[in-house]
Amino acid sequence: MKNKKNKMKGNYGIKIERFILKHHYNSDNKSKNYKYDLPKEINHINNLNVSIKSTSQKTFSCSSLDNFLSSEDLEMILVQYEILENDYIKIIIVYTLNPKETKIIRDDFHDLISIKQLQNLKEYFFSLNNLIKPKKPALYVKMSRELDRKTILTINCKFNSKNHRIQCSLSLKALNKHFFMRMLKKFSGIIFNPQDY
Repeated sequence: MKNKKNKMKGNYGIKIERFILKHHYNSDNKSKNYKYDLPKEINHINNLNVSIKSTSQKTFSCSSLDNFLSSEDLEMILVQYEILENDYIKIIIVYTLNPKETKIIRDDFHDLISIKQLQNLKEYFFSLNNLIKPKKPALYVKMSRELDRKTILTINCKFNSKNHRIQCSLSLKALNKHFFMRMLKKFSGIIFNPQDY
C-alpha cells in the first residue's frame, strides 16, 4: 500500500486541484499551458489568478521561486488532505490567501532579501549542474538558512538529472504567524474518489 501511495503522490495534487476547480470555481480547466491553475482570463468567479497547493503534511510547495515572485493578482487555495485505505482522498481543511496577502509575502521577500543575495544563490546553485544527486553543499545550506530566517517563504533547491530549479514553500506555522487564515469550511471532511477527476 505504501509503494502505491508513493507512486500516486504526485497525482493526488492534480486530482485535488481539479476537484477544487470544479466545485469552487465551476471550472473544468485541465490545461497545462497556463502559468496558473486557473488564470484570471478564464476565471468567471472572481477574475483572479488562482494557484492551488495541497499537502498531507503542514508545508505547501509553491514550485518555482521565480514564478511565485512574479505572480500577480494571485489567490491561493491551500488544501490539507489525507489518503484513506481505499485510496480515496479526504479533505481535512482548505485555507485561502487573497491577492493582498500573497503580495505581502512577495514584498516581504523582496524587502528582506537583496537581489544580490538571491543572484548569488542562483549562480552557485546552477554551477552544480554536473551533479545528479549531490549532498546539499555547505554554502547552499548556509545561504538558504539565512534567507529562511528572514522571510515567510522557505527556499528549496531541487536537484535531478533533467532539471535544477529553486523552489519555495509555505508552512502553516509561518502563515499563521503573519495572517488570520480563512477557511473554506464547505470542503472540510469531504471524501472523494480521485478516479472521478
